[in-house]
Amino acid sequence: METRITTGSVLLNAEGTQVIDFKNNQFEKYKKSSVPLEACDGIVQFLDTLDLKWEEGKVRDIDIDYRHRRSDIAWVDDEDIKKFLWSQFTSANLSDPDWCFDIDSMEPIQYTVYKMSPTPDDSNPLAAQSGHYEWHSDLVQNVESDIKKTRKLSMTLVLNDGWEGCDFECGTVRKGDLISEKIPLKKGDVIVFPSIMHHRVNPILSGERRVLVAWAWGPLYK
Repeated sequence: METRITTGSVLLNAEGTQVIDFKNNQFEKYKKSSVPLEACDGIVQFLDTLDLKWEEGKVRDIDIDYRHRRSDIAWVDDEDIKKFLWSQFTSANLSDPDWCFDIDSMEPIQYTVYKMSPTPDDSNPLAAQSGHYEWHSDLVQNVESDIKKTRKLSMTLVLNDGWEGCDFECGTVRKGDLISEKIPLKKGDVIVFPSIMHHRVNPILSGERRVLVAWAWGPLYK
């Protein structure tokens, strides 16, 4: 993965002299790169051939709550797509000494679609909301089995264009205040970030945004 944006690293010039010293916090940085647009088109065409089971995105995998989240999702467990996304995880993870997390597995991939509300003039303000996902983190731990694991890295790959809005935003709480940053994403862009990092997807304003979302797991932090 060719890193285009990162925070929390020391950058040196060819002579070894320090140029930039970012704050070193491995949980507040992200990596952004891109894949060929033709790869995105091929993935979408392949996904269209699958018998996907679509459902509404839930909060904590339990509740449908349009105040917090509105999206359509389907689960993809194709080995070729998983290998492709895993290569993005490993490239991003190993490209920075502040990361190099111990990751060893992925769960099924989430195919997510953000759309405009089909009833924008509904008298119910919740039903009128378009696709979005409010502030949350992806951190999940499995501590009930003999092999205890946790999500360590999250990824979003944008598959299409022709939409507006749906800005990706990450945030950090400092002294009780949420410091946020909008990260522009377009078709072909990949963003990898720690699953503990808070983030959100702002409401879509027009069109339809299609993304693949994935998570890399590893042993519990020590």
